[in-house]
Amino acid sequence: MTISTLQNGKAAWQIWRNKADRRQLIAFAVFGMLASQLSYFMAIQAGNAATATILQFTGPLYIIIYLAISQHQLPRRIDAISILVALTGTFLVSY
Repeated sequence: MTISTLQNGKAAWQIWRNKADRRQLIAFAVFGMLASQLSYFMAIQAGNAATATILQFTGPLYIIIYLAISQHQLPRRIDAISILVALTGTFLVSY
């Protein structure tokens, strides 16, 4: 997106013109963002905002682990290091 696109705002609404794009955006809003926000608020209700935020930001770790298991291959070295660092940091914050 260019600066002129941001200034006039016309291209930002182009996604709503294509039926397939509309469906995909609405599905993401309902099943992606709504589920994410709902689980975040439920975690806050069960614990506190700090813990819920840490759990929310460790979500990509679970995606990496799921993909490694489902594709039957080990994560890349950088992915394994990021998992280790994130889990160590989560442990240290909660300890």
